[in-house]
Amino acid sequence: MKTYRYKLLIKFDEPIRFEDLPHLIAQVMYPDEGSMFYGVARLNLEAELESAVQSGEITVRNPVSLGSSILLVGSALNTSVVFPEDILDYLGNRGIQLINQSDIGSSSLHKTKHHWGEIELRQLLAMSLKPGMTHQKLAEHYGLKRQSISKTLRKAKDLDKPRRASPFGPVIRSK
Repeated sequence: MKTYRYKLLIKFDEPIRFEDLPHLIAQVMYPDEGSMFYGVARLNLEAELESAVQSGEITVRNPVSLGSSILLVGSALNTSVVFPEDILDYLGNRGIQLINQSDIGSSSLHKTKHHWGEIELRQLLAMSLKPGMTHQKLAEHYGLKRQSISKTLRKAKDLDKPRRASPFGPVIRSK
């Protein structure tokens, strides 16, 4: 069974605008859109996704007819759309699992114990900020109790808070 490092929630019954893909993927990897990591990932993904289209790894579609299109470049490529099935293998090869948003209530999605690293905490925080997302929905998504999600979200919010100085911390000297 393949293990995934990231999970991307999308609606499987709607096409995705190709120009939105770099943002969606980079946001899953680095939820803080203001961070340098997010910016670098997004720039790299813009070029990588275009290369994947040119090599045939990703199928893009005409936004009107939804028929597959080939050899699109520039604004024609950006206005094209993809279906989740069209990017499933591409994302899977990069450790990103697509999850249908309508399956969020399914308890079969997550049955394992969670290890909340910094990346996972930031992903949880980003999910919690989406419109209509509640602690109860997040708890069902992760197969946890609502109280556990609340506690974990507090930890995620504390990631960016200033920390107290420690005598064992790094010394920062001003010039």
